[in-house]
Amino acid sequence: MSETLKLKLLTKTDFDDYARAIKAPPAVPKNWKPGLFSNGQPWGTLDDAAALLAGGKVNEGRELLQRLAKQKGNSAARAMLAHELTRPPEDLKLARTHVVQLPVDSSEHNALIAARSFINRDLDVAASHLLKTMDRQPVSVFGCAFLFIAFLWSADFQIKNRLLLPRGRQIESITVNYPLQGIAQLGLRRHREAWKTFKLGWLQANESVNEYERTLDLALTQDERAYVEMTLSMMCAAGLGLILFDLGLRREAAEVFAALEADLVGTIQYAARTLAQY
Repeated sequence: MSETLKLKLLTKTDFDDYARAIKAPPAVPKNWKPGLFSNGQPWGTLDDAAALLAGGKVNEGRELLQRLAKQKGNSAARAMLAHELTRPPEDLKLARTHVVQLPVDSSEHNALIAARSFINRDLDVAASHLLKTMDRQPVSVFGCAFLFIAFLWSADFQIKNRLLLPRGRQIESITVNYPLQGIAQLGLRRHREAWKTFKLGWLQANESVNEYERTLDLALTQDERAYVEMTLSMMCAAGLGLILFDLGLRREAAEVFAALEADLVGTIQYAARTLAQY
């Protein structure tokens, strides 16, 4: 990531600088009711639904998503609705219904299951589905965002995997590091708190390396220290990009993901490139 953008994100701007740029949500039919307007036909696009959610019109955004999800072959809308239903006010049962109706080999299906499994501390299932996200490219820009969400939920798991397995040790528990705390806050729509968490995590990445060394009782090599610091910094930077994307600030989010793309590989690099070009 360029030092210019890093300096901008960490020292020259704060959340309020970006919040002032949030656009008003798009208009909705004055007489909209669940399933009643135009026989339940959608009145807008997936982008319109995202803009409604970003603008705080959760009921209207969800209703539009539900109508779009009913369209044959609109798996992008179904995936987005499944993710949205895990956020306040949550409906996990309905969210699971939409997830299982997604193509089982899709990146969206596996990313959503991986994220939820990490939340539930079901590490075997989470790791399995995280690997499967690499087999298929997301079908939409929102699927690319879900892929990054799953990767942030896996932050502690990936770090401990790298540090413990070569030493013949197993992961005994998950530590709530800055990426995990930030992505949890973002899921709860606590954007301001998430911004502070990701920013602090990026600034204190080196100290977090020391904390891993102390907590795991390890003497890390120079390469291991560099890996942990880079992973935490990159994930916190991606978290800031996800906040901007979630708030509908696509140009600002694109700047972050464009800067991350060169340091990534495979499907996650494709996701960063897609978000950068959106």
